[in-house]
Amino acid sequence: MTPINSNAYLLSNMSLFVNATSSIPLSTAPRQPTQEDILLINSTSVTLFLEAWPSGGCPLQYFIAEYHSRGQKTWTLVSNNIQQEELVIPDLIPATWYRVRVAAHSDAGSSVQEFVFATKTRTGGRYQCI
Repeated sequence: MTPINSNAYLLSNMSLFVNATSSIPLSTAPRQPTQEDILLINSTSVTLFLEAWPSGGCPLQYFIAEYHSRGQKTWTLVSNNIQQEELVIPDLIPATWYRVRVAAHSDAGSSVQEFVFATKTRTGGRYQCI
């Protein structure tokens, strides 16, 4: 090695082999959140805190949300292009069991999670009957 200056050397008649490994983590599809992190339930609505959805490393682009009450066979679409951090599903019936299905989408993929909950009673109590 011949010094060029105090920070550089000239390599002559030498072979240089470099073995590089990447330490950049790969992003995954959005992970599934817990119900406690996402839902705030009252007697006539449920609020979904979508900003709490674990991204998996890629920014979340949009959500799809739909719901139905117990005994109902068809899903009611709330929206198929939700981009805000919170979503309120209004006009629910007090003391009624519901299922909400949310799909989170990013460039790395998507994940779907279903949550089962009961709206509170008219007086704000927990509905216990299953």
